[in-house]
Amino acid sequence: PFDVNDLVFQHLSGKELLDSTLVSPEWNYYLNRSPILKKITLVLPNISENGYLYYLMRSTRKYRNLRVEDGSRIANEIVEVVANPYHKFNNISISRTEFFLKKQIEQIILNCCLSIESLTLDCVTFKEKIEDELSTSYDFPKLKNLHLLYAPRTPPSINKYFASFNS
Repeated sequence: PFDVNDLVFQHLSGKELLDSTLVSPEWNYYLNRSPILKKITLVLPNISENGYLYYLMRSTRKYRNLRVEDGSRIANEIVEVVANPYHKFNNISISRTEFFLKKQIEQIILNCCLSIESLTLDCVTFKEKIEDELSTSYDFPKLKNLHLLYAPRTPPSINKYFASFNS
């Protein structure tokens, strides 16, 4: 049945929805179980201040959308946020981020490959030298959009590595 709450909440922004969870335990309970939570896009590292990142790593909310911009300084935390079993991300966009190890991006892919519908990796690089392709192959049953945009002056091995996602 259609709920009047849904009618009201559908007109709120993502931030307003999160603020609404603080109104009362009942609103928090309702919103945490509502499909309206799909409307929220987590933007990192913008929310990495004041313990939010730590909270997201352990949150039981079912977030579906993640956007990372200039996330090099929080690469490990990005992996942990995606690894949270409550988050079943449908849309992930990571841009201008340098990971320490190839393994970090593989952990992100492993944790989201079954639910991901849109994946964008824009100017994502690694400090680790990459000699090979993916360590394993992944199945993306729901993937509709894959965008791989290479960083200028990216070593060919990294471009080859990301190209192996298309196979």
